Amino acid sequence: MKIIGIDIGTTSISIVLISLPEGTLLQAVTLPNDTFLPTAHPWERLQDPAAILAIVLPALDGLLSACSDVAAIGLTGQMHGIVYLNNAGSPVSPLFTWQDGRGNLPDYDNGKSVCSCMDEGYGIKLATGYGLATHLYNLKKGLVPTDAASFCTIADYVGMALTGRGAPLLHISQAASLGLYDSKANDFMRDIITENGIPLDFLPAVTKETVSLGSFRGIPVSVSIGDNQASFMGSVGKDTDCILVNIGTGSQISVLSHSFFQGKGIEARPFTADSYLLAGAALCGGSAYAALERFFREYIPGHPGEPGGNRLCQRNPPGQFPPCRSDTRRPKRHGGGALRPVPDCPKRNRPLSRQTHSLRQRSAQKRRSPEHPQEPFRNAPYHRSAPRGSRLWRRFDSSLPHERKQLVL
Repeated sequence: MKIIGIDIGTTSISIVLISLPEGTLLQAVTLPNDTFLPTAHPWERLQDPAAILAIVLPALDGLLSACSDVAAIGLTGQMHGIVYLNNAGSPVSPLFTWQDGRGNLPDYDNGKSVCSCMDEGYGIKLATGYGLATHLYNLKKGLVPTDAASFCTIADYVGMALTGRGAPLLHISQAASLGLYDSKANDFMRDIITENGIPLDFLPAVTKETVSLGSFRGIPVSVSIGDNQASFMGSVGKDTDCILVNIGTGSQISVLSHSFFQGKGIEARPFTADSYLLAGAALCGGSAYAALERFFREYIPGHPGEPGGNRLCQRNPPGQFPPCRSDTRRPKRHGGGALRPVPDCPKRNRPLSRQTHSLRQRSAQKRRSPEHPQEPFRNAPYHRSAPRGSRLWRRFDSSLPHERKQLVL
């Protein structure tokens, strides 16, 4: 049996063709997701859903033309963000991505942000970029499109577009990522949502099962699941003795649990109808490498014969380099915060090898910071780690005892 998997990432879109049950990768296509839109404010992070669909469809067509016996199409993608839909299921807004910062803006209510109001009023740690934080801000500021009837994640929209579905249906893994969701009860916090002016019929429908949304060219298309859950399912499966270290644009450390648990910095994310991923998430991950890429592009606009190209060859006198640290900090998921440059390392004094090393080091350190607790992971009987996304797992894995270092590759 052959299946196709589609992953709508923040910076890339991947489509794979796999043979089951052996899990053989037959073909893979990865394309840049360059659909970010220009914005009027630095805290806005918007993408174009129509442009995303325009990337997916030709790549999917290419795989299907090469393989006619596909049994199913699965979907996953970046969580938390939302796109507004009309009654026909068509997008009427950009995708407000998980990186959007309006949930931390202090102009929501008497100098307080959406996230701080949820924390102070209800004791709920709602993060900026989560769909309901975005929607509450948009609702207050009159930014919700007048013809909007509901919203969903970008992967859910792609599933609707493939199947012609007119109303969104979200798996619990995607629904929980929108915030104001009771993961233990597997339902939205309806009383709080209505109290804050959101009609319940505006919320998308939710399912605990991986049901079919419909079909695309006669092939069943499954409901989308969250990218963290999809990564765990593909890398670890149902093993409870394995830690997943996943580095995408952001990053997560996840373990499987059959009982509900939440602590400081740890989310219990729905995995299946009766299990959870205990996840510690940081906003910094592959975004550090994106910063490095921008640095390279600034210093290497072309070959040395082009203007600016010779900067790469310039050297400072020995001993003239100040201590070099790279700031990969982003606003925290819970509690806001602003990006601040580190002033002790002028750009002209950053050799490429030093800059690369410092960015990798800082990204790895984020996994060990106080805002990213390790105790639920360190003290439990996990014997394997499954690295996904980059080689940054090596620094994290070195903190585990030797007998726990068997890796799932």
